Amino acid sequence: MGGSDRYPEEHAFHRGGTKILPITATSQGYGYPFTKSLNAPEGPSSLVPLPFRLLTHNIRYAARDLFPHERPWPQRLPNLLRQFHHYTASPFNPLSTVICLQEVLQSQLSDLATAFGDEWAHVGVGRDDGKAAGEFNPVFYNTQGWAQAHSETIWLSDTPERPSRGWDAGSNRLCTCVVLQSRLTGSHARKVMVLNTHLDNASKLARRNGALLILKYAKRWRKDFDVDHVFLSGDLNSTRDERHGAWEVLNTSDSGFVDVGRFLRTDDVRQFGDEITFTGFDGHGDEDAARTLDFVHHGLSEEETIGEASHRLRSYSVVPNLFDDGIRCSDHRAVVVDLVL
Repeated sequence: MGGSDRYPEEHAFHRGGTKILPITATSQGYGYPFTKSLNAPEGPSSLVPLPFRLLTHNIRYAARDLFPHERPWPQRLPNLLRQFHHYTASPFNPLSTVICLQEVLQSQLSDLATAFGDEWAHVGVGRDDGKAAGEFNPVFYNTQGWAQAHSETIWLSDTPERPSRGWDAGSNRLCTCVVLQSRLTGSHARKVMVLNTHLDNASKLARRNGALLILKYAKRWRKDFDVDHVFLSGDLNSTRDERHGAWEVLNTSDSGFVDVGRFLRTDDVRQFGDEITFTGFDGHGDEDAARTLDFVHHGLSEEETIGEASHRLRSYSVVPNLFDDGIRCSDHRAVVVDLVL
């Protein structure tokens, strides 16, 4: 990772002066029951656990005015693609992998969609016009593992149905929702809802109210679409110790959600890597302090305890964003969570 910038010419794509390769190959021989039929009959005795990987990463928008140690997007992109390849490469990673990204501009989304290739699809819209303007919070999923049952976007404001900002926010903020129907036959988890957000950096009130709005819609969507599991990922711009902050809102006893990191015991072998997720490009937060801002939350079923849900977790990691070539692929580190559903 972070090594040579030479690529094989075969199957290469070119965009914006950067050579881009598809990060996945045709999926064969996964050793997991697979069918493209969503209605295949199955009996209770055939149900098996579904391995589920969720990766969330604020990839930093393609800025023109750079921090002192920041590299332009075309120089950061190759290491990002290597990271995504590592966590999605067949046949070693589950078809049920889902990738949630933040701060993605339209040009970056095009680069990534090209790199992911035809086996992957994504949902999400630009926050400024509901189409292509402004940052996206896209959700990528493998179409051999999932079929899209529903997708929707809300803006975190008093008018969530249209592009807008609320509560003194510095920018429009939104939450991307996708409901995915499993194509993997015989799995316990047949339908999963993934929410992806990036809360405001300027206003604590906007972060708190945005989190409350997400909880409101998550409860509604969970009922409307009869999903087995719900996940909320993203950059909260809120730490675990922020008083009355967004993280606190999402982790109250009646929220229906829990930070997956709370599943971990002290010195838990399931935890790998760092704890801090926002490093800046200088490793210290640039103009801010380095902090943990990026989280994956798991929606608990009714009457389910944190202890009961914690048994689903297999691995929790905060992965590097700096490599031997000296290029940080982003000012955030990715969070990768593996569970069995």
